[in-house]
Amino acid sequence: MKIDQLRILCEVVDQGFSMSRAARALGMSQPNISKQMRLLEEHLAIDLLLRRGGRIVGMTEPGSETLKTVRRIVRDAENLKSIGEDYRRGDRGRLAIATTHFIARYLLTECIDQFHRRFPKVQITLHETTQRHALDMLQSTKVDVGILCEPPQGGVGVVQLVSQRKIATSVIAARAHPLLSQRPMTLDLISHYPTVQLDPALSGGWNVKQAFERADISPEVVMTSGNIEVVKTYVARGCGVAVLPSLCVDDGKRLPTFQT
Repeated sequence: MKIDQLRILCEVVDQGFSMSRAARALGMSQPNISKQMRLLEEHLAIDLLLRRGGRIVGMTEPGSETLKTVRRIVRDAENLKSIGEDYRRGDRGRLAIATTHFIARYLLTECIDQFHRRFPKVQITLHETTQRHALDMLQSTKVDVGILCEPPQGGVGVVQLVSQRKIATSVIAARAHPLLSQRPMTLDLISHYPTVQLDPALSGGWNVKQAFERADISPEVVMTSGNIEVVKTYVARGCGVAVLPSLCVDDGKRLPTFQT
């Protein structure tokens, strides 16, 4: 059994069980990928991949259990390699972070600026993605750390450090919008007007969607977007109102803080 075989197994799974995509990602031939998978299964004396009609359709039950250990081994091997590189380079190195656009844009700027001033020779790579994909990147050792808004679900081999910082929420509307003069601010009141919402696939959009559902309220959603700045732009043009994290809204363009 070789560590490269374990890396290949992880890549095959991460590429949706496509041997061809895994081969391209690893710079190998597809026949060699298939051969290494067969050799690994023979060495472990179990079928790792579930095959139907010559196609790989998933993991076997023992394969799923094996994958958890394999990911830890691959991650530890990468850590061993990086330790050696760090000692050789002194204060040089690389730091890969998986996070969401909101966190990268509005929460990490000062932190990363301070880190860069302290370690100017460390190259930082920010991967802006969804929370689910950030967790997948952590498990596949493609990044060193993940910074997320919600606790990771199903994160095998991932250590969670919880921040106590609370993120307030604000309602935004165009300057002449009638909602500006009404109080108290409630979900029911907001639902009387068309809304522009952040994509529910993102944590900020999901939280708002959940808040309306818990209150058994169905707002009229005229538009959704995965980009906060796009949501703000269309709100400013009068397309609707929106509920967004307060950090991403200028003070002069928002209603008072609203807890969802």
